[in-house]
Order: sequence, then structure tokens, then C-alpha cells
Amino acid sequence: MSHGDLRQFLRDAEQLGFVLTGRDGRNHIRLHNPDSGQSYSAAYSPSDWRSTRNAIAALERLSGRKLPRPKNGKHQHRRQIQLVTELSPAEKRACRQVAALIEEADSVRRRIDHLMTEPTRDAAAEMRRALTKYGHLRSRLEQLHHIIPPIDAAPFRDACRAR
Repeated sequence: MSHGDLRQFLRDAEQLGFVLTGRDGRNHIRLHNPDSGQSYSAAYSPSDWRSTRNAIAALERLSGRKLPRPKNGKHQHRRQIQLVTELSPAEKRACRQVAALIEEADSVRRRIDHLMTEPTRDAAAEMRRALTKYGHLRSRLEQLHHIIPPIDAAPFRDACRAR
């Protein structure tokens, strides 16, 4: 520890309430805190550059106080804007529109399922109209980013051809 480093270390120790009481043998200095009665021994010529920082941290823990840091407060945490999870009126309208389209598609699907049970000429014409309507509903829902499964009309065609 150079003389400048030692002087700075002793100033920091004084701010924390420690007083230099002398040296321990040759290579350590002795510090005492008269308020708490605690003592601390620090290396006079440390072998590691971090030892001064570690000694200050140990003195801070012993005294229960913190030194003001020169770079403290450089970064300021800014308050985040609260996330609004409520749907906007436009989003609510879009949800209602999707729900209505899904309900209509379910109704058409039920009608198609019913028509598949009775393959007649009239049912075939109505089935074509229902499949066309279901296709339009699927494409409209795809535009609104909601996918519904397609309908396989092959069993109905096979049943109509068999008659």
C-alpha cells in the first residue's frame, strides 16, 4: 500500500468510526472502533490490489455503516409504465366479431354434419351452399388470425355417388 493509498484508507476508516492504534508487528496496522469496541488488523503492504477494497468492506460490516461511493447513483432506475391489460374498444369489437363468426361456423358445421347423414339430391345442393359458406367463414377468420379446421366432404360425395 503506497503512502497515498494508506492515507485514503485511514480517512475511510475514520469515517467509519475506526481509529489507528498502531502497528501489529511489522506488516499490519491495527484499527480500533471506540464505539463498538471492535478491532481490525489490515495489511500494511498487501499482496493483492483488492485487499484495500476488501478491508474497507470488512470495516463497513463491522461498523454497520457505509461509505459514500463517488460513482454511486450514476445509473438511475426509471419507473416503468404500467402495462394496461384491459382491451381497447376496437379489440373488444374484434373479439365479438370473431366470437360471432365462430358461432356461425359451428352452426354451419352442425348443418353439414346433419346433411351428411341423409345424402339426397336436395341435401347435395344444400351441402354445396353450406360448404361454400363455411369456406368463406374460414377465410374471414384466417384474416382475423383465428384458424378453424376444414371440413372433409369426401364421405358425402362418395355416399351421393353410390345412390
